[in-house]
Amino acid sequence: MLHQTRPTSFAKSQIDQLVKEWLKHRQEVLVHYSQLSTVEENHEELLQTFCQILLDYVAAGHFRMFEKLAEFHITSKKTAPLDGNLLKKILITTDVVLEFNEKYTEPKNLEKLSFDLSHLGETLANRMDWEDEFVQLALG
Repeated sequence: MLHQTRPTSFAKSQIDQLVKEWLKHRQEVLVHYSQLSTVEENHEELLQTFCQILLDYVAAGHFRMFEKLAEFHITSKKTAPLDGNLLKKILITTDVVLEFNEKYTEPKNLEKLSFDLSHLGETLANRMDWEDEFVQLALG
């Protein structure tokens, strides 16, 4: 959830840089997801790395990206309101990510990994679509 803070002024270039860094992190998540979904054996180390990258990505979105975008939107006096439903949808996907992370950070049983990765992939695809919409609204 976004912290209630007093809006501060951010230059468009700062926001653009923040978005660029965040998208780079997103790309890293997708690359590791792809690698993990194609490996058949000895994937425990890759899985742990993926979980850490995934958690970092989600945390950066919640505690840095969305908050700064909302502040920028407010201080820029954009006329179109931000869609609170988008943020709610994104927050719901966080639960799926956290459950996956909890289950596989130190995996004891990998029998359902393929199924769980598939479910996580669908969740991430939806999340990223909603994140893109949120970014466009905030910057629009």
